[in-house]
Amino acid sequence: MAGCGIAVVVGLGLIVLFGYLMTAPFRQAVKDERELAERVASAPFTPAPDGSIAPDRVQAFLSVRTALAGPCEGIAEFDRALQQMEALDKRENVSRTEALKLALSTTKAAMGMARKLGTFFVARDRALLDAGMGLDEYDWIYVLAYHGQLLEPRERDERRAFHDAALNGRTSEVLRGVLERQQAALAAAGGSPEQLAALDAEIAAMAADPRRLPWQDGLPDAVAASLTPFREQLDAAFCRSAVGIELKTNKAHAGGFVIDSD
Repeated sequence: MAGCGIAVVVGLGLIVLFGYLMTAPFRQAVKDERELAERVASAPFTPAPDGSIAPDRVQAFLSVRTALAGPCEGIAEFDRALQQMEALDKRENVSRTEALKLALSTTKAAMGMARKLGTFFVARDRALLDAGMGLDEYDWIYVLAYHGQLLEPRERDERRAFHDAALNGRTSEVLRGVLERQQAALAAAGGSPEQLAALDAEIAAMAADPRRLPWQDGLPDAVAASLTPFREQLDAAFCRSAVGIELKTNKAHAGGFVIDSD
């Protein structure tokens, strides 16, 4: 019986250790995001009056995208496993060996997803801290730089681990705040009534639809022109599989961790 008790204790210890290791990246992400939140609180991001993005800020954004290439591939790997399972379901005369092999690989990918998510957030947050960029500025450049990709509809029956909505209530509120600060900067710079009215209309449209992208109906010319020289680099760094989590944040909750949602 003593041996059985020891086995139980060891088993429970291994489970606790496994859980600790799986959540370690989230603990770091929560810590980093507190620091990023303090940065935003002390110096909220304000765009240029015309909305254009300075070249050095696009370069800083690209440095974060570079840091996310590896973590994104980990998430994309699970998407590919899901799509392979979907394709297998549609085939006839699939061997039991092939089905079992794919099921095992998909299960393995799913079991490692929590750690991959945590790793993704840590990579993003550490890169933001290194680049001197707050989450509000990152969110802003992300939705403008990937405006076209984010509006592309998903292929029918294309399976992914996460949905395609880049924004939720929190990120929409953050981005409306950025637009409001741009509007104030434009007013201070003597912007025309037409320019100020356009910002008013966009802020109202986003308030009515939390999933609406800023300038969803078309980027202002100044914004598009500032991104054009970097288009090839930006497109190469886009991660389709991670769209649904790219702008999310984490927080400690009830002894665990949660990713913000609507």
